[in-house]
Amino acid sequence: MDVAFKTRAAIRFGFGLRPGEAAASDGDAVLAQLGRAGETPPSSVGGPDMGERARLISDLRDLRKSGASPDKLRAARYKIRDLLRDDIHRLIKHTVESPNGFGERWMMFWANHFSVSARNLALRAVVGRYAPDAIRPYMAYRFGLLLTAAATHPAMLLYLDQAQSMGPNSRAGVRRGRGLNENFARELLELHTVGAKGGYTQKDVRQLAELLTGLGIDRRRGTFRFFPNRAEPGAERVLGAEYGGEWRASFADIAAFFEDVAVRPETASHLAGKITAHFTSDQPDAKLVEHLASRWRATRGDLRAVAAALIEHPAAHASFGAKAKTPFDFIVSTLRAADAPPAATETPAKGMNRFSARPLRALGQSPYRAPSPAGWSEKAGDWITPPGLAGRLRYASLVARKLTKNVDPRRFLQGALADAARPKTKFLVTGAAERWEGVALTLASPEFNRR
Repeated sequence: MDVAFKTRAAIRFGFGLRPGEAAASDGDAVLAQLGRAGETPPSSVGGPDMGERARLISDLRDLRKSGASPDKLRAARYKIRDLLRDDIHRLIKHTVESPNGFGERWMMFWANHFSVSARNLALRAVVGRYAPDAIRPYMAYRFGLLLTAAATHPAMLLYLDQAQSMGPNSRAGVRRGRGLNENFARELLELHTVGAKGGYTQKDVRQLAELLTGLGIDRRRGTFRFFPNRAEPGAERVLGAEYGGEWRASFADIAAFFEDVAVRPETASHLAGKITAHFTSDQPDAKLVEHLASRWRATRGDLRAVAAALIEHPAAHASFGAKAKTPFDFIVSTLRAADAPPAATETPAKGMNRFSARPLRALGQSPYRAPSPAGWSEKAGDWITPPGLAGRLRYASLVARKLTKNVDPRRFLQGALADAARPKTKFLVTGAAERWEGVALTLASPEFNRR
């Protein structure tokens, strides 16, 4: 089926069509969405700043030390719980309402690539500011900048246990009897940069773990801080290059590694493959992957240039419909197609909202709860399952009955899919016995659940 560029751009590269919202008419307009999304102020999508979040953690810690009553401890924990709930709704609301679909998808890709998960109270308190502070402002610049911002954010340092890692021979390590934690170093190489096939060894992991010692958190301010007294003395050799060794450890040594690894050809190939798999197909076109990797190498990881390489290549458009939507993509695109009122995504007075956070949890992709540092799966087989399809059908029926019950299903179909709708879907929607059934059939159609 020959689908217009506007339709492909909105569905494949964004979060779907929305009534009254102008779709990008060419590649330049799609790239402009990236720039506008990156300029979104962190406070408008991330809520309270890191200082306020740090105070919530500090208050709970102080209550525990003082032997406070169970009621006071419970109230402090509930403040953190409610903050995470609000963070989830802010994320969904912003994504549904944003006219910068490609920019939001690009941001979500990198937030998942540098995944952190709210696995404990401290992470629940800070995870909502991670992407607004460390991903969004840097996602259209050099990968080295993005890598540095993500790797030094308190959420990442907490999640991968880097805040507890100390050089065994450092002053703090000797005094406290503490040593290395290799988690962060391993994930930096295996997941974030050169990839599992990038040619690194266990010795590289160990040396990188030593280099990274000193990365920590200012717990009062809730910000990144480098602690020289925790850093392992001497030089480290990682991927054939030497870092550090001066008389005093410096964050500049770690920053130099980030800049070097960001432009390695292995990093270019690994991330080109991940980007194309995210936007096009679980088995992306090899020529498209190399096109992005080549642009990465030529521009030394200029992410805007890499995004342009994706959008301009015919293979990125030729496989339209080959990629399955994750539950997050499905629910956001459903709410956009339904032109959902603000109440559908705003934080409810109690519990999770039945149009946004609650169904995401039921479908297995609750925001800020990725199962591992590898983030959420991109593979259709992990989402398009009998239980997953049943959940999507229930959600489609809920939205159709409650949010679009008076909408002409033919008009809804045109607004949601435009010329991407198949003749069979048009026939079924037109012949639906009730209006809501026609809307539900659109949302349950194969073409709406793919991009």
